[in-house]
Amino acid sequence: MPVRVADPYRNSVWSPCTEDCGWGTRSRDNEFNNETQTINCHTLACPAVKGECRGDIVFILDSSGSIGDFNWHIAKQFAIDVMRGLKVGANQSHIGSIIYSPEVEVVFNLTQFDEVADIEDNMWSMPYISGTTNTADGLEALTVMVKDHGRGDAQPIAILLTDGISNVDANLAVPNAEYAKDNNIVLFVVGEYCECDGWYCECDGWYCECDGWYCECGGWYCECGGWYCECDGWNCECDGWYCECGGWYCECGGWYCECDGWYCECGGWYCECDGWYCECDGWYCECDGWYCECGGWYCECDGWYCECDGWYCECAAGTVSVTVGTVSVTVGSVSVTAGTVSVTVGTVSVTVGTVSVAAGTVSGGWYCECEVVL
Repeated sequence: MPVRVADPYRNSVWSPCTEDCGWGTRSRDNEFNNETQTINCHTLACPAVKGECRGDIVFILDSSGSIGDFNWHIAKQFAIDVMRGLKVGANQSHIGSIIYSPEVEVVFNLTQFDEVADIEDNMWSMPYISGTTNTADGLEALTVMVKDHGRGDAQPIAILLTDGISNVDANLAVPNAEYAKDNNIVLFVVGEYCECDGWYCECDGWYCECDGWYCECGGWYCECGGWYCECDGWNCECDGWYCECGGWYCECGGWYCECDGWYCECGGWYCECDGWYCECDGWYCECDGWYCECGGWYCECDGWYCECDGWYCECAAGTVSVTVGTVSVTVGSVSVTAGTVSVTVGTVSVTVGTVSVAAGTVSGGWYCECEVVL
């Protein structure tokens, strides 16, 4: 059964931009697999062309779960690069910043910083919230900021960076945008999504809506109206036999699955996960590590990898002493034709299948890879 894991880059530190202008790069390393992620930065030409008009510019960034940690940094860098192309100062352009997910946070208002370096530092340090998409309140905060801190002789401009459709007070998003325009705010929206038509869909954006029985989404966010997957940002509910939720969280092979944020709770036959980790006990599974693949009836996970005792499992550790013989396994019992098998972890309880034991080899169930020590 496939398993999604948390983003291993999430807590990595980005390097400073390699150039002051003319296309530099930032990078960060994944200490687990030695891979590197890179994004462009400071993309203005050297020297940059400076405009003479001044404005009150507010950046509004969608920090919802569907964005993802990597793209959150791309969005922040985009806002920084736009800001760096402006003539910023006390008597020139003023900059404000708002982020939103389920709640809205005013990072800094239009009169708080006059220096480009201060604005860039505060933009780059904006936290990734990772929750639902409350665009309506983000737009409301925009209008409040312009009224409280804007200048009557400067044009208010807002740049909204989002990846999809609102799912908190969605009916208020458009009215709040219209209200901002009624208050002379010029609003630009940067984002993308995809539309699905018919029984099947293919998505090349970040947002997908499906009205058929099956959906393949190329982004991190999907809603399926058929038997299978219904995803709502970081929340997932499955009514069919199988559910896949895009993003950082979970895929459940049980009958019912509810996913919320980084966590997964399955109401079916397999597992309940609380937090980042999972441990398995009997018919339910809880994981206690970043990488856990538990699919059997009786499995235990300890540390970073999975140690399972049953069918549908992948084992990263364990000791099996084998003499000779064949083991036929039924529910709750082990019968040995010839020889002896002793297992140091777990209890074998398998409803179907046969475990054949030869010298130095164990193969059993559908998914078993166990290390044997003779």
